[in-house]
This record gives sequence, structure tokens and C-alpha cells, in this order.
Amino acid sequence: KLSIKSLNIKTMFQPKIITLLSTFTSQDWRECGHYLRGRYREGNEMLTLYSALKQHKLRLIRPVFDMEEIRLDHFNKITKKSFNNLLSKLYGKIEEYFIHHALKQDDIKSKLTLLKALSDRGLYKEFDKKAEELEQVLLDENRVDLYDELHLMQLNHMRFFSNNPIKNHRGSQLLSDLSTSSRHYHNHYTKLLEATKIHFEQVTKGKDPVVQAKSANLQLEQTLFQLLKLKSAPNRNVFNSLRTAITSDLLHLNKELKTIILECLIREAQQRVRAGELSIVSDLLSLNEYGIDSGILLTNDSISENKLINIIVFACADNQFDKAKTLINKYSNLIILKNRENTKLIANATVDFYKGDYSKLIEAIKDQKLSTTAQEIRRRWMILCATYKTEKSNPEFIKSMLKNYNSFFYNNKSSLSDTGFTSSLNLSKAINMMLHKSNKSEIRHFVHSCPEVIFRSWLIKEVEEITPSTF
Repeated sequence: KLSIKSLNIKTMFQPKIITLLSTFTSQDWRECGHYLRGRYREGNEMLTLYSALKQHKLRLIRPVFDMEEIRLDHFNKITKKSFNNLLSKLYGKIEEYFIHHALKQDDIKSKLTLLKALSDRGLYKEFDKKAEELEQVLLDENRVDLYDELHLMQLNHMRFFSNNPIKNHRGSQLLSDLSTSSRHYHNHYTKLLEATKIHFEQVTKGKDPVVQAKSANLQLEQTLFQLLKLKSAPNRNVFNSLRTAITSDLLHLNKELKTIILECLIREAQQRVRAGELSIVSDLLSLNEYGIDSGILLTNDSISENKLINIIVFACADNQFDKAKTLINKYSNLIILKNRENTKLIANATVDFYKGDYSKLIEAIKDQKLSTTAQEIRRRWMILCATYKTEKSNPEFIKSMLKNYNSFFYNNKSSLSDTGFTSSLNLSKAINMMLHKSNKSEIRHFVHSCPEVIFRSWLIKEVEEITPSTF
């Protein structure tokens, strides 16, 4: 019986990179070269090594080939250890090329990867356009693909579980679509597995060993259960348990799950603050600070101006004005540069509004040219209320301002959500009722019962301060 030894064939140690390169086609050699040249300058040792390996590509898989030949021919000034390190580094780059190549071969996964990148960078307009295009492809009735429902689930998951403003007006539909695609995919995949299992057992006649399923992470399962429980039946113990789960990092939760839980906790705290439970404001602020400081609430290392303003509003709602100022100084640098100064201006004016420094507020922002529609809208809210407080003795002036205020919102209706448009006009309606000395009970009923109104708590306070002699 012949053996390699008896044939006097010398075997050589083959680096693991040979395993990868042995799968290369001529197209792979060419495309991987393009990929590497896009990352290194000409003459870089990584490109030199790759070119040398390509030059010997037909010999690499032979047992007699000695990699030392390449080191001596092209890298004779470095040690064997350094050369092996260079091979390991190139191995990692080839793995990156595999990812790049695999994505390029799968059009749907490529689009999903691009959507994830757009979402992570906060490019939501571009995201929404490309997401709509991909959705139409996945919903094409002529397509037959087991994973279309999975990809639809991933698409709507990115839409909803992000800072994308699309969920503000399509949130319910997105959740419904997400649930539907998830259920459909699960049902379809389960049926496939059941059919495959029957077929496999018939073919192998039961000889295949049983594979034990890994037990679920009970702590993680409990956390997810508590997350569902919080949504359906909020209670303090679950709230504290979930907060501990994400802030202590004892469970080693991934960023996405932390984000989901954190946003749920913040929404719960916001609802309780709006309901008058101001004792939870400190929890709300600490959750936001944790989310920003940890990067969980950041999009491309920045926060939106609305997120900063919302934090300031809740601090002011609890009369924590110094805290509000601290948060402005701490986080305004995370606003994108072109909007930063105006966002700081509006944020500081918001503090003045809740402190009742109306004259200071008006002087600070009345003539400022602001960079976004959101800033302009908030300015008009605050200026209207501040002018009502400072110019009650001049009702004709306020009436003129109300007219201009309403005209602005009608002229910009297309750029506002239905809720934003209606609630903004309801603010002016309430002020107009107070200005015309309407019946106090009537005003109170309007402010309390109106489902959409800006500065409701401020209006309630103003209504209660009306005395009979005012009318």
C-alpha cells in the first residue's frame, strides 16, 4: 500500500487562508483584487501579498507547495511570525470580501443592508423611498419566495423600531403589518420544517442522532415577558425591573433589545407625567440621559431637536429649571451643526416659557430666522402664549397676532401632521375664547375635552386663573 511518505512527497503546513483561496474562481480573484485596491494604496504589503498569492494560485492547493517560497521571494525582510500575521490579516479581509460578494449576489439582502445603513444614519427620507420600492417587490404576487415574509418583517421592523418619523402617522399599520408578516413566515417555515422532518426520517430510517435543542435564556425570556406585561398592565415593579435590566447590563442584552425596552419605558414614563404623576419625572430624565450617554438613543451620533426639546419640557414640568439648563448645555452639541444654535435658542426659550419669563422669551426669539419648520412652529406657539400674557390690555394686537398665527398654519398645512395642525389651531381657539371673555366653564370644558391641543397644562392653569371680574 502506497503512502505519501513512501512516495517521498513532502507535506507542508498550509495556513488557513489557503482554505478560503481554494474556493476562488477567476472572477473571485479579479473582484477580490478590486475590493482590496479600494482599501489600500498601491504598494501596500497587503496588495503585494495578494498579488503574490494570485501569481501562485494554481500551486497553492498542492500538498508540496511551501508558503515559505512566497515569503522569501516577496517579504524576505520580515520574520516568519510577521509573515504569518500578515497572512492572518489578509484572511480577515478576504472574509470581508465574502460578505461583500454574498450581499451583491442577493439583491433583497443588499437592499435590506442599505436600508439599515440609511436608518442608522438618520437618512429617513431616503430610507422611506427605498423601503417603499423594496416593499412593492416583496408584495409582488408573481414572486414565490419563502423568505419574502421574513424580509417584509425585517423591513417593517426597521421602520418601527427606529427614530423614523414614519411611525408617528403609520405606527399602528406598521405594527399590524409586522405582526402579519411574522405570523405568515412562522406558519410557512414551520410547515416546511415539518415536511422536511418527515422526509428526512424516512430517508435516514431513524439512524440520525437526536440533536438536543439549547435551552432558552430564562432571564432574557423573563425580560421579554415583562416588556409585554408593561405594555398591557403597567406597574411599578415591572418598570423598575426592566430599567435595571437595561442599565445594569447583567443580562448582556444587545443594543436593539435595549433600545426597544428603553423606548417603552420612556413612553410609559411620559404618559404618567402627562397624567400628572410628576414624581416620575426624575425617572424619565434619568432614562433619557442613560439612553443618550450610552448611545442607545443616538442616530449617527446625534439626537433630534425634538428629542432634546421634549427632555427640556419634562424637566420644566417638574420646575427643574436648573436641570433643564444643564441638559441643554450637555446635549446641544449632539444636534446636527446646521440646526444647533437655533435649537439651543428654542430650548432656552422653552425654559423661559415654563418659568413665566414671557418678556425675555419674546425678546429672545421674536426676530430670529430659524433653520427648521419645527423650530418655527414651536416659536409661534410660545410667542402667541407669551403675547397673550403680556398684552392682555391690547386685545386688538392679540387678535391681529391670532389672525397671522392661523394663516401660518393654514399655509403650511401640507408640511404638518393632521394632529399637529389641529392641535396648533386649538391652541389659538382657546386663547381667542379667553380673549373674548367666553364663559369660564365653556373654556374649561373645551381645554379638558379637546383631544388635540398644544400646551394643555398651560391653558388649564390660565383658565383657572380667570376670575369672575374678568368677564
